[in-house]
Amino acid sequence: MTTYRLFSSVDGPPSPVSYQGPFLAGVLFQVTTGGVWFDGYWWWVCDTGQSGAAQAFALWAVYANGTGALVPAATVKSGPLAPGQWNYVPLPEPLPLAIGACYNACTGFSGSFPATNGQFGTGEPYADGIVSGPLSAFSDKPGTRPAPFGMPQGLFGVADADPTAGMPVQSFDSANFWMDVQVSDTAPAGASAGRADEEVLDRQLRPDHGDVRLDVHVRRLEQRLGRLAAVPVV
Repeated sequence: MTTYRLFSSVDGPPSPVSYQGPFLAGVLFQVTTGGVWFDGYWWWVCDTGQSGAAQAFALWAVYANGTGALVPAATVKSGPLAPGQWNYVPLPEPLPLAIGACYNACTGFSGSFPATNGQFGTGEPYADGIVSGPLSAFSDKPGTRPAPFGMPQGLFGVADADPTAGMPVQSFDSANFWMDVQVSDTAPAGASAGRADEEVLDRQLRPDHGDVRLDVHVRRLEQRLGRLAAVPVV
């Protein structure tokens, strides 16, 4: 099994941005091949000045600018977080991801947060996005690999500390808030590695998830029709 991350070779800042109040941090990503599984989240905790208390992590499937559907099976709470390092927060069970879907991986807490400005825009370190095997992250809007639906990259929110109540959608100066994800290319024991993308999305966005509205399914149907319309007739 091979695992992939976005920021495996770099560390976050030694000290956080001083802040009081609720905060959400997120990153937009996608996978470009089938048979890829979402294993969990990585979160950077600064050397000093940042809380090490347990916090919640969530995954959203984005289907319009600033709008998405929570993927309930990817919600998890960490244990205590260690300072000065990346902290891994695994899911109870890996989750299949759909090819080309835009996902927002995020976490919520209160207090100071890690941030590095000027990361995803033109002429900046991740102006072309990030590619790590089948896993990729988008650039900010001015970069060469912008996210779909006009979404920015490097996301934050201050309305709530609960990442399941709403996803972060704001950005500032193409900043990196040091949210990372881990995916793998091997299905867990007993799981089917050959699920079609539509089935993956169906399972993640099905109507019996109380937080998913009908327009999620309407949007997904429109996307399917758009792909069909793009197929040339011979």
